[in-house]
Amino acid sequence: MQNPSGLPAQTGASRSSGALPLSPLRPHADAGTAAGAANEAIAISGHRRAPCPPRPHWWARSPVAGLGWWVAAASVFLLTSTTVWGSPDALAKVVHESTKGVTPGLVHAPIQNATLNTTMTTSTNWAGYANTGKAGVTPPVTFSSVVGSWVQPAVTCPANAQQDSSFWVGIDGFLKGSSTVEQIGTDSDCDKKNKKLKTGGPTYYAWWEMYPAPSNTITTSKPPQYRVFPGDGMTAEVSIAVSSFTLTLTDATQGWSFSTVQTPSPTPPELSAEWIVEAPSKCDGCAPLKLADFGSATFTGITDTPSSSPSNVTAWPIDMKKGKKVKASTMALSQSSFVVTWESN
Repeated sequence: MQNPSGLPAQTGASRSSGALPLSPLRPHADAGTAAGAANEAIAISGHRRAPCPPRPHWWARSPVAGLGWWVAAASVFLLTSTTVWGSPDALAKVVHESTKGVTPGLVHAPIQNATLNTTMTTSTNWAGYANTGKAGVTPPVTFSSVVGSWVQPAVTCPANAQQDSSFWVGIDGFLKGSSTVEQIGTDSDCDKKNKKLKTGGPTYYAWWEMYPAPSNTITTSKPPQYRVFPGDGMTAEVSIAVSSFTLTLTDATQGWSFSTVQTPSPTPPELSAEWIVEAPSKCDGCAPLKLADFGSATFTGITDTPSSSPSNVTAWPIDMKKGKKVKASTMALSQSSFVVTWESN
């Protein structure tokens, strides 16, 4: 096992103009480390209606009382429809709140307990692939976009037990000390029945997250509703223009696409690109939850846009492992595809 050498801080390197293919999916001995810039938490406010004032005593006897309240309710509905549901970004501000049938508050954190190896990196919460710039390249390689596709896996759930599995593409979070991850993807979870979740069992949904800010479930009460089902063809992309990140998720099977633009402060370092299966956590700093049995997940069409030649990029395969127990294993299929297979909880 090799200790990686240090990677210098970002110095404003120019980025290549077009998307470049992923570097060959093979491990390399050299990689950098960098202290990730802390991402200022994004305040996302909920929207709740203020309580109604008491009705005057004469209201109950008024012949127009019922009509008046219906007109008021209709006005509030129309106003809410215009101001809250008018755009994906407005939607994103409210959908982070607990959604019925979806486990609230999952955290998709940077890689945990990573051990770099010339043949396989191991982690307690990630499996898949990550790209970084090679050590010693000056200025350091940054990534301005990452794209990948997968078919939404179906989960096999035990009786009334909480287990989770996440599938996403993103930027940052791989290098030692990284404290930000800009990511978008889906979950295939096994939910345990409780007061908020009236029914247990398999749950599928989409989300985005600008870690360390909270995760946001992508859903609405009206079409397209952004529903996700096993077997759906998903494509995710994260791209950067100046200091703004555009996170896009498309479900080709259901025929919807969601996009949100986020501008974190300070700007994250953009020093790695990832295609990941994750065992998420209940809270920031918590141990990963049990990994739901998703069978296997194949990522295809994986590309990124590095600021330097692909020859200056290192591709890192990652197995999810706790102690000697392998939870998910990764195998390259080609230079633009790989498969992650569930092994254990």
